Amino acid sequence: MHIAQLLPDIPTEQLRPTIKSERAYIISLFLEKINEERGTYKPMTAGALAFKLSHLKKDDLYFFYGQCEKANCGFSKCFWGALKTDRKPVEKKWLTSKWKRV
Repeated sequence: MHIAQLLPDIPTEQLRPTIKSERAYIISLFLEKINEERGTYKPMTAGALAFKLSHLKKDDLYFFYGQCEKANCGFSKCFWGALKTDRKPVEKKWLTSKWKRV
């Protein structure tokens, strides 16, 4: 006999609530939208998404979510496009000659 048959059917949300803060709530909104549009790719985890958005404050996350919602190109395209950067590292002593200006 399997242990699942012995335990009553309790939803997992009641056992361990995953959303414990306002920041986790807004990240869960991003996560739902992004995973809807991922198609055949593996669903993104909340931890990976939280790491990608770690540089944004809570109020900025709400603004960014609204901008992605209004985008004509699609939520995911706006999201990933806004997070892209084409900047190269700043020239410092510890950088290799590869990045130094000639």
